[in-house]
Amino acid sequence: SVATTITLGGILFSFQESLSEYIRGFMTADLVVASAHNRGGWLEEPIARELADRAATVEGVMSVDTIRFEPGQRFHGERIAIMALSDTLLIPSRYRPWFRSRNITDALATVRRSEGILLSESLSRLTGIQEGGHLILDTPSGSQDFPVVGIVTEYASDRGSVVMSDTLFVRLWRDDRVNRVGLHLDPSIALAKLHEDVTAALGSVHDVKVMRLDDLVGYHRRFLDRAFGAARVLELLIVIVTLSGILEALLSRAYDRRREFALLRVAGATGGQVTSIILVEAGIMIVCGLGLGLFGGTVSAWMWVNYHFSYLLGWLLDFHFPWRIAVRAMTLAGAVALIAAYWPARKTARNELLVALRYE
Repeated sequence: SVATTITLGGILFSFQESLSEYIRGFMTADLVVASAHNRGGWLEEPIARELADRAATVEGVMSVDTIRFEPGQRFHGERIAIMALSDTLLIPSRYRPWFRSRNITDALATVRRSEGILLSESLSRLTGIQEGGHLILDTPSGSQDFPVVGIVTEYASDRGSVVMSDTLFVRLWRDDRVNRVGLHLDPSIALAKLHEDVTAALGSVHDVKVMRLDDLVGYHRRFLDRAFGAARVLELLIVIVTLSGILEALLSRAYDRRREFALLRVAGATGGQVTSIILVEAGIMIVCGLGLGLFGGTVSAWMWVNYHFSYLLGWLLDFHFPWRIAVRAMTLAGAVALIAAYWPARKTARNELLVALRYE
């Protein structure tokens, strides 16, 4: 049960941390503007591009990024995502940590000129298309052949995603709306004041929300917590499995060794000493069990995150060990095991000596 908890905890924590690192590293904007309405999931409804222009006029706003997600693009029977980025995002300093190809400078310059696209690792694995290949997509402007100039880590869709310039998307999809607007602010002005100014400039006219970067990360974490909410039931599994396992093991061992414990009592051992012997044996069993659970759970979580999870569900994650989940699971299992071990130990120490000595 400890190994299972660490395995699922490792998948959840790796997903959360990988996504959080991606958002914090890629979305470096101080404030993020998005619609207050969702499409039934994590993605907000598109908003008018004029909001980005209006936000740029607020005093203290230094530059503006725009992102457009199109999650329902059909490709060979799958639904992949299109992510259209403004030129301010398609620069090496912003994209370097997630770039998996060699020449990032030339590749991003090609994307900014609308002469090529980037492919996510998951879509590259799904299609077999590598850097230098071509991807054919059906667009509102007809079928288009896109040169692939780079492979990147991307979390817009589990089935894969395509990254292109905002200019190319607007021309082919004939839609200039955006999902998120990133605002880079003057560091000499208080963030709280600029948050109020941007909210006043946009919120009174349009139904939008203005978030700090930490709010955006927390927003995505809440959706992940809902998706993995059932994992919390594993703590109940720990209690049930540990109680039943320790009770069955100690009661059966104590029953088989009744004569041995009775002879110890006859030789002068007190009931407390017999209880201590059984508890020490139980402690060794508990420590070995927790050690095996920790080792097995760590190996299993690492394999799931690096291999099974990516092939089954498409997500390519970085492994992050779930320290808090592991400590909580091992503490809970150890405490429940000690409680479960005490009753068989006391029961054995109180057995009647004559009855125990006659036991064969």
